[in-house]
Amino acid sequence: MSTLLESYLAASFLLIMTLNVMYMITISIASISIPGINVYSLFFFSYFLMPFLSIVVIYLSDLVQYREPGIIWDPYIVFLFVSLPIFIFLLCIAVIPYFYPVYLQPFAWLSTRVVSTINFVLISIGVELVYAPAFSMSMALFISLIPSTLYEILVFRKYSKISNGVVKFLRDMVEVRKTGLSPEKCITSLAERDYGYFTKYLREAASKIALGFPLRRVYEDLMARVKVWRANVFLYMLIDAIEVGGGTPETIENLAYFAEMSEAVERERAASIRILLIIPYLGAVILISSIMFMAVYMSTFAVGIVEYHVAVRIIVPATVLNVLFMGLMAGKVSTGILASGFKHALLLSLVSMATILLSPRMATFFGVFGR
Repeated sequence: MSTLLESYLAASFLLIMTLNVMYMITISIASISIPGINVYSLFFFSYFLMPFLSIVVIYLSDLVQYREPGIIWDPYIVFLFVSLPIFIFLLCIAVIPYFYPVYLQPFAWLSTRVVSTINFVLISIGVELVYAPAFSMSMALFISLIPSTLYEILVFRKYSKISNGVVKFLRDMVEVRKTGLSPEKCITSLAERDYGYFTKYLREAASKIALGFPLRRVYEDLMARVKVWRANVFLYMLIDAIEVGGGTPETIENLAYFAEMSEAVERERAASIRILLIIPYLGAVILISSIMFMAVYMSTFAVGIVEYHVAVRIIVPATVLNVLFMGLMAGKVSTGILASGFKHALLLSLVSMATILLSPRMATFFGVFGR
């Protein structure tokens, strides 16, 4: 999967940079004209073709990558019904007004105030207003992704702690089972201990066992509430070992060892790919800053300043949008779950904003001056 991530990022950087450079040269140098490179092909490539290719790569990674069978839909529901409407609303009031007259917008009065505020901030910092659409795009992505990111972090942190609690429960059950207590008595006695988020579910299961419910029925009720696939597998194996094999200490010992090794393998896999997650962040900074430096440099001898402004207004926001997909891809490859990419997309949007705001200082530092 690391090879897939590296290949995707390299191909994305190469395609985006190549087409943008070709178009900048076309509009800046009158003697050079590249057939097929115009504002329409640039718009189609930046806003449709590249996102489509990113979605295809994410889908292919889902086919070839190891992932747990269970899908947790909660973060995607929050994204669909909270983050997406927020993004569309911010797109209407903060991004689209830079391309169409404000009085045509559904929230004209609000758009006027938002656009004026953004322009004031950029002028105060020294950023050209031609980069305002890109800054607004990154700001809209950042704000809209906050609910999905927070919910994803809370949900998966909870589910991770449930899985860890089940592993600790199995290890403690081995020790209690060696004292001679029956498996049912072991479960009820261990319900008094603290296993994090799993404690609540364990105590409910212990109460049902004390009331005489069969273990299989208790497990089915527990599986309906605990949505962690790995934890459900461990519990299923425990119930099966008790019902079929009597739940001997040796059997539960082997099960606890298997659960601990599974958790260790998952941690090692995550640690081995964590170093690669820095690539999208470095790539985002290099990609956006390179395009902005190139735009500033090309503007010094651009033949058509209007075409130059149109190109920058299309290129830089599209780059910010494509950087978002790089974050989603990074999350998908690192954990096997697409929702894990929400936080990377959020941070990359913040990186894009910071890069745009710091671009005048960076351009001055490297000796690149505009008109």
